[in-house]
Amino acid sequence: MKATKVVQEMKKQSRTGMALVVVLGFTAVFLILGSSYLKNFTQGKSISVKQLSQIQMDFFAQGIQRIAMLKFKKFTPQFYRAYRYQLAKDGGVALTNNYSPTPLAKFHGTGVRNVLQNINDPDFMSPLNVSSYSTEFKMSKIDEFNRDVLEIYVWVSPVGDPKVYSYKTSFEASRTAIITGP
Repeated sequence: MKATKVVQEMKKQSRTGMALVVVLGFTAVFLILGSSYLKNFTQGKSISVKQLSQIQMDFFAQGIQRIAMLKFKKFTPQFYRAYRYQLAKDGGVALTNNYSPTPLAKFHGTGVRNVLQNINDPDFMSPLNVSSYSTEFKMSKIDEFNRDVLEIYVWVSPVGDPKVYSYKTSFEASRTAIITGP
């Protein structure tokens, strides 16, 4: 009887010792998982801030491109005249009217009173910190001069980053003739 009690006590002690080993093992596994999670979180934070800035610049450039497209849709005849003037000027043709700035510059976003250059408005670029941006339009003729492809380029320079990011979008536009009365 005494021998069985001794054997039972030894089994209880071995179970208690085994439970302690299992708990320490789980604790070590959770400690390793927690430390690797904290390491990934602290290293990933700087990357996510850069990604947020990049996403904000992408959306800013898309917004500028949409504003430029709306401007093109509203002032289509003036755009075509300005574009032809710019092509003639770039080709070295002597023009009778020497505009300063050129008519196409208003579409590119230069000048103070321009829908694409609201740099003085603090809410225009909030929360993105942009030091400067610029736009440019390019045309390609297709289908025997009946259709055009309008390309809108946007360059964005963020504050504190020497790199200039460029964005391009293309739209197909049909030419319409405006007939004026006598």
